[in-house]
Amino acid sequence: ARMIIEPAITAAAAAHRTMEDIAEMRKDIELMTNFSGTAEEFANLDMMFHIHIARASHNDLITLILKPIYKLMPRLKTKIVDQVSDATVAAIVWHKKIFEAIEAGDEKAALETMQEHLKIAKQHALLVTGPN
Repeated sequence: ARMIIEPAITAAAAAHRTMEDIAEMRKDIELMTNFSGTAEEFANLDMMFHIHIARASHNDLITLILKPIYKLMPRLKTKIVDQVSDATVAAIVWHKKIFEAIEAGDEKAALETMQEHLKIAKQHALLVTGPN
């Protein structure tokens, strides 16, 4: 579901972001980069970055549609952070790339970078949940 929805949302965020949106996402990146807490806390930071992208699209319906998906993310992300050694570093690297595309207002790069990020996130999820 995320692969279908989030790349387009990220492109919309690149098109409609405000300076306030950029500041929120920059703060998210800084918090993740300097993080030293639990896997669950990191998972929540990860989710907030994605929520801030959705908000930056400035489409209220998108935020409502994503709520059920984002409620599931922290549980899975916590398992991934606990069990996949490079998951945290990968999240930070890809979030920075996504942020840079959004900040630059580059819709195509934002969409494509989110697609790549979600491919890696899916690989990490499969490592902890199996191919189901």
